[in-house]
Parts: sequence; C-alpha cells; structure tokens
Amino acid sequence: MLPIFLATSFEPLFAADLILDSKGNAQAVVSLDDPESLTQEDAPESLPPSDPFDNVSPLSSVAEAPEMAQLPPTVPPLPGRNLVDDFGDWRGTSNTTLSKNADDNLEVQADFNGVNHTVSVLKLPAINLGNIEGITVRFRVSSEQPLTLGFWGTGTYVYSGTKNEGFGLIGSNFGITVSGDNTWQEVVVPISRAGFSSVSLQSFGFSDGYVTAPYTIEISDVILPFQVVVKETFHPGGITKTRDEKHYDMQGRLVYQLAETFDRNRVLTLSQTTRISYHANGKVASKDFVKVSPTDGQRKSETFFETGLRDELKQEDTYYFKNTAVIQKQILTEMDNNQLTKLETRIYLASGALSTANLDNRTYHANGKSEARTLDVLTAAGIWTKQAWAWDDAGRVLVVDTRVFTATGILKTASLDHRTYHSNGKAATRTLDVLAATGIWTKQEWAWDDAGRALVINTRVFNANGSLKTASLDHRIYHANGKMAERTLDVLAATGVWTKQEWAWDSAARALVIDTRVFDANGALKTASLDHRSYHANGKAAERTLDTLAATGIWTKKEWTWNEAGKSLTIHTRVFNADGSLKSASLDSMQYYPTNKLLVRNLDTFASGAWKNVKTAYDEYGRAMPAQKAIFADPAKTEADVAQLTGINNLVVFASKPKATQATASLTQSSPSEFGVVFDVSKNNSYAGSITSFDDFGTTIVETRDLSHMQITLGASLSAGTGTIKVEIEDKKGKKDIAYLHGVNGSEQFFSFNADIFTKVDLTAIKNINFVIIEDFVTVKTAVLNLNVGDNPYAGPAFSPNPALDPNTVVPNSPSPLTGFTVGGAYDPSPSSGQSAETGVTVNITGGEPWGGVAVTYDDFSSTEIESIDLSASSSLTFVVQGNYPSLKLEIEDVDGNKAFIRLGGVTTAAQAWQIPLWAFKDVDFSRIRILVYVVEGAAQDGQITVKF
Repeated sequence: MLPIFLATSFEPLFAADLILDSKGNAQAVVSLDDPESLTQEDAPESLPPSDPFDNVSPLSSVAEAPEMAQLPPTVPPLPGRNLVDDFGDWRGTSNTTLSKNADDNLEVQADFNGVNHTVSVLKLPAINLGNIEGITVRFRVSSEQPLTLGFWGTGTYVYSGTKNEGFGLIGSNFGITVSGDNTWQEVVVPISRAGFSSVSLQSFGFSDGYVTAPYTIEISDVILPFQVVVKETFHPGGITKTRDEKHYDMQGRLVYQLAETFDRNRVLTLSQTTRISYHANGKVASKDFVKVSPTDGQRKSETFFETGLRDELKQEDTYYFKNTAVIQKQILTEMDNNQLTKLETRIYLASGALSTANLDNRTYHANGKSEARTLDVLTAAGIWTKQAWAWDDAGRVLVVDTRVFTATGILKTASLDHRTYHSNGKAATRTLDVLAATGIWTKQEWAWDDAGRALVINTRVFNANGSLKTASLDHRIYHANGKMAERTLDVLAATGVWTKQEWAWDSAARALVIDTRVFDANGALKTASLDHRSYHANGKAAERTLDTLAATGIWTKKEWTWNEAGKSLTIHTRVFNADGSLKSASLDSMQYYPTNKLLVRNLDTFASGAWKNVKTAYDEYGRAMPAQKAIFADPAKTEADVAQLTGINNLVVFASKPKATQATASLTQSSPSEFGVVFDVSKNNSYAGSITSFDDFGTTIVETRDLSHMQITLGASLSAGTGTIKVEIEDKKGKKDIAYLHGVNGSEQFFSFNADIFTKVDLTAIKNINFVIIEDFVTVKTAVLNLNVGDNPYAGPAFSPNPALDPNTVVPNSPSPLTGFTVGGAYDPSPSSGQSAETGVTVNITGGEPWGGVAVTYDDFSSTEIESIDLSASSSLTFVVQGNYPSLKLEIEDVDGNKAFIRLGGVTTAAQAWQIPLWAFKDVDFSRIRILVYVVEGAAQDGQITVKF
C-alpha cells in the first residue's frame, strides 16, 4: 500500500489527513487535533451544555459535494513587479507633469518647448534581474502627431569582485514610434547584460526626442517579470519524471510554484499549485493550494491579516475523492483577534449523506477571555453530543451543559452545571443535574461563604420513575475564626434507612457533641450514640460521656475524666439490658504523682451479679507496691488523733548537697508536735526534709523505738502549692522502707497508717522517721512543709541576741576548753583555729552528716570519772556566737545524762552576745553540768561557726 499524504509548502493551521492506498481506498482518518486552539482555560470539566445555547443551529443539512469543475485553473496568470506602483519615485524634466489618474495609472503630460522630455523612475532598490530577458511596458499616447520614444535603464554589476554602477542595461538604439490615437500598446524592452552576472536594476525611463506638439502618455504597467527557477528529473530514456517550477519576486520571495509528476508515458499523474501574495509590509497576505490527481483533489486557502499574526485568519479546506467510501471532507476555520471563533468539519459518504460532523462556535469577552462556546459532535454511529459552556469575564465557569442523543433523537444522557460567585471571586453556589443512561437522575447543590467554606451540600438521586432513591443533606456553620462550629448530615440509603448526624465544635476545632441516630424504613429508632466532651483551659480533654444504643436494645454508658496533663482519672462503664437492668459495670479510677506517673489505680468491676475490686499502688519509679502505701488524707481523722510519739531525741533538717542539685532547708517549731521545714528545691532533682530521730546523737550507741502494730496519724500541709511527701522509715541497721502522703495541699489534712505496712525494716528497732520533699513531687518549689506529729524536743521560741551587750567586752562564764565536732556526735579535740577565752573556737563544717557544731565540755575524756562544772550560782549564761547559720540549737547535759535545749535565733556573720536565763533549761542540774553543745542542724549546710563561752 502506497499512502498519499496532504502536503503543502506552508505550515497548515490544523492537521487533518485522510490516508489512501494506491487504489484510492480510505485506510485511515486522522481526526482533527488542535490542542492550542481548542483548549479552554476553564475546560469543560467533563460537564454539560445548557438551554442558553440552544439557539445554535445543529448540523442538520448535508452540503453538496463539490465537483472537479469547481477547482480553480491549474496555472493562473502571474504578474510581475509593476514599477508604476512606485509612483513616488517617478520624475520628469521641465514642462513635464506626472500624476496618478482615476484608474491608478501613471499619466505624463508634456508641453511643446522645442526640447526633449525625459520621464524615469529612480532609486529602485537594486532589483536583481536574475534571468529576466526584458521589461514589459503597457501604455497609450494621445497627441496630434506620431511620437518617437526611446527607453533606457541603468544598474550595477559585479565583475571580479568589484561592484560597478551606472551600467547601461538597455541599448540606446531601442526605440519605438507610436501614433497618438490613444490605443493601448505593449512593448518588451530587452535587457542587455554585456555578459556580466549579478545584474541589478537601479533606474528605468524613456525620452521623447524633440517633439513638435504637446502630448499625454498614460502608462498602466511597467512590468519586471519574476525570476523563474525550474528543476526537472527524468525517467530512463530522458522522459520527464518530475518538474518543479518556482517563481520569485524581486525580493526573492516565492509567489508561485507548480510541481508536476509524469509517468513513463508522459501522462500527468499529480499536479500541485501554490500561490502566495504579500502585504505592502512584506507579511504573507494569502495562500492558495490546489492538488489534482486522477483519484482525488484538494483545495486549501488562507487569508492573513497584514500584521502577520494571523489575527483575522479564515481558512477553508475541501478534500474530495473518487471511487472511495468517503467522498468529501471539509474543514472551515475562522479566527478573530488571534482567537478561534469557528471550527467546522464534515465528512460525507458516497451517497452524499453526512457521516460525521463537528461544529465548534466560540465568542469572547472584550478582555479576550472566553465568553461562550458550543460544540456539536456527530459520530458515525449516529450519536449526537451537544455541549455548551459560558464563562464570566474573569474566566470563571457559569454554565456547562452536555446532552447526548441516540441515533433516533432520544435523549440518552445529560448534565447541567450552573455556578455563581461572590464578589471576591470565590464560588458562591453550584447546582449539578446528571441524567444517566439508566434513567437515574442525580441532583446536587452546593453553597459556600465568601471564604470558600462549604455551607450546604445537598444530593438527591431519583429512580427512572421519579421516586427518591437516595439523599443526603449537609449543613455547616462556622466560628468567627473560620473553624467549623456545627454540622448536620442527613443521609437516606436505598434501603430506606435514614441516618441523622450532628456535630458541634468549639472555636479551637475540638469536638463538643457528636450525635448519631439511625432510623429504619418505618421511622423507628434503630441505633443511636450521643457523645459529649469538655476540655481543660490548656486544651486537653477534661470529660467525655458516650451513650450508645445497639440494635439489640443494649444501652452502654461510658464516662471518662482526665487531668490537665491528659492522664486518665476515671473510666466508668455501665451496660444495661433492653429492660433497663444493669448487665455489667466497671469503675476505673487513677491517681498520680505530681510528675504524672501513676500512683494508685483502683478498679471495681461488676459481672454476673457480683462486684470485684483490685487496687494497685506504684512507687516513684513505677514499681508496684501494696496499695496501702499510697496514703491519702482521712477526713474522719482530726488533730485529736495525732500520734504523740515518745522517745524522740532529735528533730533536724537536711537537703541535697551536690552543686547541680543543691537544696536548702531550715527548721521552725511552735510546739513539741508542730514543726515546719522551710525548703527550696528549685533545682532539678533536688530534695530536702526533716529527720525525727529516736537516736541520741550525743551517745555512742544507737537508740531506737518499737513501732510494731502502731497506728500513726499525723497532720500535714504546704504553705503553697500541692504535692506528694515521701515517708521513710529507717531501722537500727540502716534499712529503709517507704510510703507516700498523697494530696498534701494548703489546708491541714490528717493521714493515718499502720506501721506494719513497712515490711522491709525491723519495726522493733526504728531509728528515724524521715519526711522527704522531692523537687518533682511539689508544684511550688520554695515553701514550708508543716507537720503535726510528736513529741519532738522543744525549747520554746528561739532566743535572740542581747543588743545591750558588747560582744567585745563580754566576760566568759568560766575559763574552759572549747572543743569542735562535726560528725556523728564524736567530739573533735582539735578545733581548726585554736581556743582561748578571748578568741573562742572556730569550726568549719563541711556537711555529710545530720549535724555539726561546737561543744563546751568540762569532762576529761581521758579519766574514768565524769568531771563537771557548777553554774548554779549564776542566773544566766553569757556567750558570743557568730557564723553563717541563721539559727543554732544550744543543748545542755548534766552528769546524770539529763538534757535540755533552746534555740538561738538571729545568728549572723558578725559577733553578737546572748544572755540566756538558766530557767530556760528544764530538768537539768546546773550544779553538775558536764557539757554544752552548740549544734548546727542539716548535714549539707556547709559553713563556719565561732563560739566564745
């Protein structure tokens, strides 16, 4: 098969080809493809045309196929360049007048003056004469007597690379005598090249010799024929095979082409003719293409606007064929302002019936954007598709209408899409109706606010008989900040089941209500769920309730609560039978450390008519422990229940020492049972606390107390914030066990526990009870922990220094050695700075143990007897103290081991004098005092103390 393709000498606007075999049978049709012109920026979106465009007439009539005789002649007459058109460059001698007459011809009037007249056209743009043999002049003369005219011309030539000007192109002997009877005459003025090539014409004219009377010459044409180039190929034997004849104008532009093909018998088998014209500005003005063969013919013509931008292009293509099924294809294209306005394609059968068709019409807004478009398409199967679009002048779709008809004219499918917009350009409403081939009709409606948020989405589907099949209705409203506030969604299923859903959100887009109800086809409630939620100020969930009704009639109610950290506090679930009786239940409650680690979980479950409880506690490291070690305030307990523990020898404070986690602690006391720990645990991982000790720090043995089976009740509160306080029980061997006071706050609460919960220590020999404040376990890091448990050693309010005494002139009570000690109550006989009645003793305390200080001892440790001093003659004790501790404890012990103490307040780094009356010390024998001890409480409180006694 030898395919024949449409071919032209110029770029076709559209590609639309029919491919034929050597017998003229159609083998393929290449469909119209013009994406650049056919693409609409807002696209059809596969949506449809509408009634506003029904006034466009369909392609209902069949045009007659053109006959061969309708084709233009194969070889049209060809003009050359007419120098008369260069009127502005024509000149004449004196007594000669040049003008353009009504026929646009050059008119020369010469008066009789006894001299010759010369008329010429000058300053020609060096027209290359190529192979031109002569210049054709067409004119007529009106005069009283015959007139002799002589023609001349000048030009340039190139010889040996040198350009020469003023070369005579026309022999001086070329002349002609004409009558003056005003008849048209035509002469060919020969060109003389003198054997040179590259000859160009610069000027041309004529002279009349010496005339004896005035005359008038009218010249219509001074024709320079176009340059012609002919190329041929030959069959064997010298018979012409192809001939290609091209004509060029004086600017070298192709204006005519004849391409012919011959067989070996010199029979013309194919002839193609192309004609091209140009505007004055040099742009292509028109193209005409004609192809003729024994089996088919084609004509294609185009007209161009003078800008050359194809702004006003009209194109007509006609294809016709013989002895084939398809006899004609026509394409009509029209463009305006560089935009496609009409595109029409028809293909006819041999019977003359229309086979396929495509009609595309478009209009535009003043700003150039698409305004409307209709597209009618007929397929070979007889299916007719009608589409229409409309846009506003901003390029936004207003209408998209599509209808598809069967070959019998019955509507098969359809869709109609209408849209409106807000003033800011955002979509406002849209309706879309779609008819399926099954007869199912779908109607959809949308509405948006001017921020582009959906307000309504309504969808309904109808059966072929018009009854409602399915539906959904979606309404939405919004908060001022643009977040969704409420939504309702009603959905009807094909089974008749109706679902109704409602949502509500707060302005932070958190769900408040989710309500779902499902009704059966009879309208009875089938299933339901109601979900309510609330939130903490920080946005985390606070409470939630969820009620669910199953199709079986089972009703489930669930409730949740969370703390502000998002930790579950309670999960309460109840399941009811269809008759309302309780089927099962569970109550799960959780409590946490201030670190939000789980402290206690209490789970109550009900099943098979019985309740079951499981309670689990966890230590600060997340390890499970007996539930009773998580100690909560007992509202039934009062101050009357506070344990009066006896045998307590010391009450001291402590704090973490390493610099990175250093804390501080000091002690306040208002009674034997009530005391406070002033703490600062601001640093990460720091801690502080108090030690209630049954051990006498002044002896070498470890004193203890038996707490077995003892019920201990104590009061606790924090001056600021809330927290969990760690309780440590330590036995004689240093083993410890722990529990936690949970929920300590600003009000005194009473906590009660049995000592038997401490299973890891020897309860018969308890040395210390420690209360520990851990940085992570309190919400306020600098405060006071107030405790109410005793009896603790108490000497009343602290004594302040006596400002009336000069510390530099105070007379010591009695000369005596001063000894410093810093660890474990063991006395250090070698104080750091020596001793005397004048300078006293200075001790550096480096911490590491629960106390340190200075001892004034009258006992000689090296003897077996216990030496003492009699201080009973005095009414008071006078001494000087300075140091970087705000308070000290002064303890006195007699020979029999009886002790009494007071507290010194207002200690500073400057020396100050105290005068303490002896009555402040209870139950000691001042006639036999063995030792006085100035005690700094708090092992990690490094510093210095100086005492003069």
